[in-house]
Amino acid sequence: MGQPAFRSPVENESYRLRPNFVRTGVKGRVSAPADFEGLIFVGLFLTSVPQARPVGCDLLRSTGEYHISHVPDGHYYVHGRSDE
Repeated sequence: MGQPAFRSPVENESYRLRPNFVRTGVKGRVSAPADFEGLIFVGLFLTSVPQARPVGCDLLRSTGEYHISHVPDGHYYVHGRSDE
């Protein structure tokens, strides 16, 4: 399973999500250009195309670490989206 990326609606640059699985959830780090401003949604989905409600999610006000708690055992896809 590769590392998913998401694209900014304004700039066509990819921002990488690097997940690290922890005992009670999933954590990772969202990085973006230094001048990025906006909300960032990070969600865990059962499929590679996020068409249903996420298993869990986090909302960030800036780049940095995310943590999604209480994730059941399984295989998931991490998707991120910004409002910029």
